[in-house]
Amino acid sequence: MRSRLALIPALAVAAVVTLAGCSAPAPDPGAVDLDPSATEDPSGPDASGGGCLVGTWELDGQRNAEQLQENFAANGAEISATSVEGGVTLTIDDATMTYDSDITYTMTGDMQGLEIVIVQNQAGVSSGSWSEADGVVTFSDWSNGIAVGNTVTIGGVATEFPIEIPEDLGSGTDMDVTCSGDSLETKPQQSPFTGYWSRVG
Repeated sequence: MRSRLALIPALAVAAVVTLAGCSAPAPDPGAVDLDPSATEDPSGPDASGGGCLVGTWELDGQRNAEQLQENFAANGAEISATSVEGGVTLTIDDATMTYDSDITYTMTGDMQGLEIVIVQNQAGVSSGSWSEADGVVTFSDWSNGIAVGNTVTIGGVATEFPIEIPEDLGSGTDMDVTCSGDSLETKPQQSPFTGYWSRVG
């Protein structure tokens, strides 16, 4: 889930996926194995501290959208509304993490008296092997299949802007994780955005 839209060179915002905002709380090394089963079988996946992570997770896309809007505002852009359609599912088993995205963010606002509309779609599947230690997930054999599409209109006219795509989960960069029960937070270390996930399986 890598995706960041640069509206102007000084304005970079990530839509993503992030495992993809606001700064995340400091990782708690013990938080990732709070699942009660984590201490039952030291030979299982929980022995590496990742027991709580295993499962299927759904991204809170609206919280990502709100982070995008906050980022625009912090960089001086008058984005007044941000909405989201679709979703992102993160599936984690003992060996593999799979990120399946089909989410669209729409941001509207004002630029020197003209309406600006920014639409970003992130679609595809990324996956790879993972391991966790001290609240940090690292990846190997990562395959990035996320395609990012951006459209920008100003005053109803389609406009070209440079696109910056920074490192985040989509490219398998390291990420801080905080997992407890049915709640998961992820923050790629090269991204200002935090992903908030709810367990669905």
